[in-house]
Amino acid sequence: AKLSIVLPSYNEEMNIANTAKTLSEILENAGIAYELIFVNDGSSDETLALLTDFAKKDNRAIIIDQMNQGVSTARNRALEIAQGEYILCLDGDDCLHTNTVSIIKKHMHDADALLSPCIFQKNGKNKQQNIHINDGIYSIKQLYESCPVFPTAPMLVYSNTIIQRNQLQFNTTLKSGEVYDFTVAFFQHAETVSVTGIGFYY
Repeated sequence: AKLSIVLPSYNEEMNIANTAKTLSEILENAGIAYELIFVNDGSSDETLALLTDFAKKDNRAIIIDQMNQGVSTARNRALEIAQGEYILCLDGDDCLHTNTVSIIKKHMHDADALLSPCIFQKNGKNKQQNIHINDGIYSIKQLYESCPVFPTAPMLVYSNTIIQRNQLQFNTTLKSGEVYDFTVAFFQHAETVSVTGIGFYY
């Protein structure tokens, strides 16, 4: 299996170098094929220069540079070229747990998506959200019936086969809730979702 990580960035010079380095280290040691697709969304700071420098050190990094068009357009540009079996969307100031890949491999091999809680970092402390749903494999209908709060990314890893087969895209006309919208569209074509209470997304 190959994992494609999609990461749009706009003026993230304070975070992006560390984010990229950390992602590379986690994935390098996880024994999985991967690609890191960074989309510079018209940054006016040093984001593009930092990404370009990083790509010289990691040949699995792909840099897309575009005029500022928003996060949805940036993600769509990345989805057009993503080669991975699984898609994970991050933001420039996010990071992943060192066990991320093993969690994905363990819980997603029989499902079209993986749902997990986020971990929020504040004042040096971590707090994991409660998604109020038990571990297991759910049909889409069962997931809707079991989830008191509708799940949206960043808690989701998506099957790229479903995205490509159905030409799914993020709605570029939405100013907020674009991930919710994308997830609803994805679930219309998916059959099963794997749920784990183990968070890996900071």
